[in-house]
Amino acid sequence: MTNIELGSNWGPTSIALHQAAMLLGPIQNALFAKRRNFLQLPMFIQPYGLVSHELPRGGRIKVNFNHQRIDYEVGGGDAKHFAFQDHTQASLYEALLTELKQDELADFFADVESDTLAAGLLTKLHANQGEFLKIEDVTHTDPLTVDSDSASTFAKMLYDVYTGVARFRAHLEGHMTPIVVWPEHFDLSTLWFHPDNATMDEHDAHINFGFAPFSPGFEKPYLYVYIYPYPDDFEQPALPAPAVWNSDGFRGIVVRFDDLAQQADLAQFVEQLYIGLFDILVPHLKTINA
Repeated sequence: MTNIELGSNWGPTSIALHQAAMLLGPIQNALFAKRRNFLQLPMFIQPYGLVSHELPRGGRIKVNFNHQRIDYEVGGGDAKHFAFQDHTQASLYEALLTELKQDELADFFADVESDTLAAGLLTKLHANQGEFLKIEDVTHTDPLTVDSDSASTFAKMLYDVYTGVARFRAHLEGHMTPIVVWPEHFDLSTLWFHPDNATMDEHDAHINFGFAPFSPGFEKPYLYVYIYPYPDDFEQPALPAPAVWNSDGFRGIVVRFDDLAQQADLAQFVEQLYIGLFDILVPHLKTINA
């Protein structure tokens, strides 16, 4: 991929894709027991976008960026399609949950009474597990506006970054989390744990390698890396260009979109950059419990 162009419609497109992806977190939280580092929640990267875990009755939910829709593939082969252009986030969730209530979420909704399925889902989850997302996070009523070219370009970019991260991880030893996309923040992320962090606990020493589509101060996608915890005497080491230390907001390393867009082979760039950053950061990582 060269000369990546997301276009002037990336802003509303990124919001709509994020709103669609957010819907899967509560669904998976309802269907799966809590896993270490909350790994019951995230989605997996595919060339077309994102896919859920395999659901208990064999179903899958796909967030299809290329076709701008959610696909619910029922266990057994049938598929239901929900085009973004036909929905708001709120109506999309009700339509999807209506289908899931017939099979995957039938037991969950058996004792739920609510004006909307989304409210019933979140209310029961909050009562059983504490607050996960607020109901207003999944019931926006603005139309889901998606530019097809921007969405497809981002799908390709996300998969190229995923490929580069996967190849980078093939160089490593030790414990790591899967490469996933989190519904709440919509970022690709994988953690590498300090060898003494044998429990693979995200609250102890690790390095986070990620890719986000946007965040405050970043209107377009960017790479990020940070270590946790930073030692008290930490001094920012020199970095290979175009990686820089972020000076406003979170404490970590970033590569901005304009630099990513110029790469002739984005996957190879990510692989080699993360190998270099890993070598730079590892000496500074200290486990809390050592």
